[in-house]
Amino acid sequence: MAPTIIGLIQKAEIAANQGDNLFGTVIGDEKTPRLKAILNHFEGLFLGEVKAPKGLKRGSYKGAHNN
Repeated sequence: MAPTIIGLIQKAEIAANQGDNLFGTVIGDEKTPRLKAILNHFEGLFLGEVKAPKGLKRGSYKGAHNN
């Protein structure tokens, strides 16, 4: 999980260094930048506010950010 989040942020930073703004990229008619929406979703998973995806075999995400 954490490698996925870190990877997304690192890719956005590399792109920013090359002149592309992935931190503020909005897709279609969305109002929130995509990276922020993804991070908000993971936050909800970690806090137990969003249900874990169906079929998750490793248990719950809730509290996983403390590991």
